[in-house]
Formats: sequence, C-alpha cells, structure tokens
Amino acid sequence: MCTYSQYLYIFTAPWYLELTVSDSVNGIPTCADNHLLDTILRKHWQWEDTEQWISSDCDSIENIYIPHGFAKNPEEAVAAALNAGVESVF
Repeated sequence: MCTYSQYLYIFTAPWYLELTVSDSVNGIPTCADNHLLDTILRKHWQWEDTEQWISSDCDSIENIYIPHGFAKNPEEAVAAALNAGVESVF
C-alpha cells in the first residue's frame, strides 16, 4: 500500500519508510519539522515500530540550508534534521 500527501510519502511493505521531501510546511522544511515528524508521525500516527524509519529524500537536508534558508550553514541543517527525527538519507 502506498499513500501520498503533499508533504509525506509513506510506504508500507515488510518494512516501513517515511520519506521527507524538499517542501516546507508553514515555513519549516519537512525534514527539519519536529512537530510533523515526532508529534504527528510518531505519536499521532503511532509510527513507533523499530522497523519504521524516517529518511530524507535526496537533497532534502541540503535544502534546509539552500534554498529554504532555515539553517545558517550545512552543519546546522544536518543537526536540524537529526533533531527533528530523520534517521537516514535515501
């Protein structure tokens, strides 16, 4: 089963993967949005299985820095993604 929304792709198979994209919601890039990834995905949707991963799409972490300007430098962009709950890069 694959469901699509403008901000999240969720794939369910023998494993589970939530893939953040380069968009932003309310000015916050999706892969740096703790509310979106932790509160909504993990808590509200109960995305808590050890086989369920949050991954960034291609250059989503770079996009936190350029073009979004949410982070001041690449290191801050990586920290924002990790602190929001991103666990791997796709």
